[in-house]
Amino acid sequence: MQTEATSAPEPPEPASPPASTQPGPAEPVTSADETSAPASARSASAQPPSADLDPFDYVPRRFLSVAPKPQGAVVLQYPEGDAEADAVTFVLSLYIDEQGRVRHVRVDEGSPPERFVTAAVATFMQAHFEPGELQGQPVRSLVRVEVSYRVSR
Repeated sequence: MQTEATSAPEPPEPASPPASTQPGPAEPVTSADETSAPASARSASAQPPSADLDPFDYVPRRFLSVAPKPQGAVVLQYPEGDAEADAVTFVLSLYIDEQGRVRHVRVDEGSPPERFVTAAVATFMQAHFEPGELQGQPVRSLVRVEVSYRVSR
């Protein structure tokens, strides 16, 4: 069984760039036609998001001068149970603080079985990152990651 996590493609850029080089409050990454979180989007974390987690305080990847980078390998384990499909793929949004800690994880695309979400969230919540930067300063950042679980036969 193989698992992998890769950077997910960013949604289309806004029609016009931000007015300044220091964007205001960041918006969560959404698809072009999405005006609010889709009904299928699920939030998950080791604990519920704390009161200080405001998604508008996280800078989307496209505005960062340096993207967050894992400080070590992020190894996803195939969850216990029968193989439900040959492959399960979904996109997560990772909310990473200015110290490089993952503060919250949300499923943005796909409808994976809950055990796959639980396994991926647990792995990313334990991962440590070099924080994203904006103009040389560490900032809270929002990145999208595509997660694929594949059964090797």
